[in-house]
Amino acid sequence: MYEQEHNIFREAFRRFVEKEITPHVDEWEEAGVVSRDIWKKMGVAGFLCTWLPEEYLSLAHT
Repeated sequence: MYEQEHNIFREAFRRFVEKEITPHVDEWEEAGVVSRDIWKKMGVAGFLCTWLPEEYLSLAHT
């Protein structure tokens, strides 16, 4: 059903969540807010706006 590219993305996102999100869930729940830094990390890692062409995504890092 899915192409190999999709499975690669899923595995990369799973590792990202395991490393960058899971350790902080309790802290964020208590604070009632998710850290802004995680959104930046997700963007740099390519997990946000995945439908945009890559040339537009690179503008966000300048």
